[in-house]
Amino acid sequence: SSAALSNLLLRCRGKKMVVVGDYILDRYHFCDATTIASEGPMMTLRPLHSEQYDGAAAIIARHLGGLAADVTLVTSLADDDISRKAVARLTEAGVTVRAVRQRKQTLCKSRYLVDQTKLFKLDEGTTTPLDSKSLEEVAIFIEEASVDAAGLIFADFGYGLITGPLLDRVMPIIRQRVPIITADVSGQQSTLLRFKGVDLLCPTEREVRQTLNNFSSGLNAVVYELLEATGAKSAMITLGKQGLCMFDQQRHSAPKESWDRRLRAAFLPALSTHTLDPLGCGDALLAIASLILASGGSSQAAAYLGSLAAAIEVQQIGNQPITADQLLGRINSGVESRSQSVRLAS
Repeated sequence: SSAALSNLLLRCRGKKMVVVGDYILDRYHFCDATTIASEGPMMTLRPLHSEQYDGAAAIIARHLGGLAADVTLVTSLADDDISRKAVARLTEAGVTVRAVRQRKQTLCKSRYLVDQTKLFKLDEGTTTPLDSKSLEEVAIFIEEASVDAAGLIFADFGYGLITGPLLDRVMPIIRQRVPIITADVSGQQSTLLRFKGVDLLCPTEREVRQTLNNFSSGLNAVVYELLEATGAKSAMITLGKQGLCMFDQQRHSAPKESWDRRLRAAFLPALSTHTLDPLGCGDALLAIASLILASGGSSQAAAYLGSLAAAIEVQQIGNQPITADQLLGRINSGVESRSQSVRLAS
């Protein structure tokens, strides 16, 4: 019901959350297409204005802050003006930043748009794996931030912050401390198989199939293979415009029982009929679903409210943080009636 969902969002206030992942600055350069260049078949653009957004793990932290959670971001930055301004912006938004300064330059992704159409993207910054000193520093940041935390999110964008050695170092400690640990990956340098024993994995169908090199089996069988390989308790698989599937692994089963009796699946159709900008909808889903689980909500409630956050995000230009007021507005307008019923944890 609307009241139950609204009460669950209120329970998110003040929840202590930790986000671990790369910081990326997303820049949008809005342009006017004037002519075709005389020297070759390429478009001539005239700049109109630019906007910048905190991206990657930082926008996940800002989504959590938008629901009034107590958020710490553990990340890697450069010793440059872009990083200093990013820390100031995040701090002003209520996010505590713990960062190693081991990058030569801040990771930036610049997108060039005409109207709402993205023409091309320019990536600046390289993968910088943690050296032993930085790894120890990050591990200490994570361990300190995880004390009394309700949830922790690993957001691996493949730029070197999250590594196998780092996870080996911190997981035995934080798994004992933190009730809900979730993870997602993005990019060719990251892999879901690094994350062992987490409560929720939140990838796209393509990411799962690429991880397991399985492009022929049905989705249920592929997800079961993922959960078996990682020991994850559940997975929320996004299907683009189709919506998502929520999978819960059933631990109690007879020996050699088939996977379809050990895996519970529920499909949730997309809650947005119009996509303005898909950037960041997966981040919004991961952030809100993780916070709902950390606040005692059921997996169904996490999937639904996460999907609602993603639906709001895709209707905004740029990676903008979701707020509790936006979610409450959609809930109270009756949007949730389009979904199947949602079971909430007590």
